[in-house]
Amino acid sequence: MPRRLENDKWLFRVTLGLCLLGAVMIFSASAVTAENQYHHSYYFLLRQAAWLFIGLAGMFVLMRTDYRKLREPVVVYSVLCVVGLMLVGVLGRLEFSPRKSPSWRSSFIWRGSWI
Repeated sequence: MPRRLENDKWLFRVTLGLCLLGAVMIFSASAVTAENQYHHSYYFLLRQAAWLFIGLAGMFVLMRTDYRKLREPVVVYSVLCVVGLMLVGVLGRLEFSPRKSPSWRSSFIWRGSWI
């Protein structure tokens, strides 16, 4: 009978500790700048905490997943498609931001309004 694999608790604790230490360092380095620019001293800390939560949630999901299942092409292509869709959302927001003037690249990007 194969032995059941367990999570490495020390590795998890060290990772969590480094993430929390990084959040504290970001707050201490950017509180004054955030207060001056955004009138809220916790602005960058809240952004970091949101991304930290997303990353830790992904870590928990992958901790519970058997890594041998990730080798299947269906899983690989699904992950690539999701990452590609997220990049379209991020790059599309950057490209068509109302704060920026349209660039020469915007004429080469297909828009959904052309349907």
